[in-house]
Amino acid sequence: MTAYQPIDRAFYDHIQATAQQKKFVRFEFLTDLHEYYKRDALIKSVETREDGEYLILAAGDEIRLDRVISVGGVMSPHFPGYESTYACSL
Repeated sequence: MTAYQPIDRAFYDHIQATAQQKKFVRFEFLTDLHEYYKRDALIKSVETREDGEYLILAAGDEIRLDRVISVGGVMSPHFPGYESTYACSL
């Protein structure tokens, strides 16, 4: 696992505000293997640990914040260009 890279504070604040709304939200993230996922879920909390900051979902999943690409349509500055990379037109 790679070392945690701190995220942009404005994006962190957006995640915290979204978690406080207690509603389902769409977010995109990368797994430890750099697999891209898009998911709708309820954010339970954001936790800071010794090895980084984590998004805790109501279902129990934990995602490191430096792997989160977007939350509720707001892109992380840590992943410039991803919005067009995974756009799909049908």
